[in-house]
Amino acid sequence: MPKCLAKKRSGGLCQNHAISGRQRCKFHGGMSLKNEFHWNYQGKGYTKEERQRSAEANARIRLLMQMAVDLGMIPKKR
Repeated sequence: MPKCLAKKRSGGLCQNHAISGRQRCKFHGGMSLKNEFHWNYQGKGYTKEERQRSAEANARIRLLMQMAVDLGMIPKKR
């Protein structure tokens, strides 16, 4: 059974057994809830692909706004 990877104040590692499937013992957060099991989980889909898609969409919007300003369709912002 693996040992807990938490550091103690003395600088050494905790010698307790880690919770199965986790890297920490019950005293150092091994029992804490993660992801959709946590009570404050938002689930907004901020994956790498989602952030990339959002960045590309924002770049297109900025380009269209600049084109509209250049063509005189909307006034230039300060």
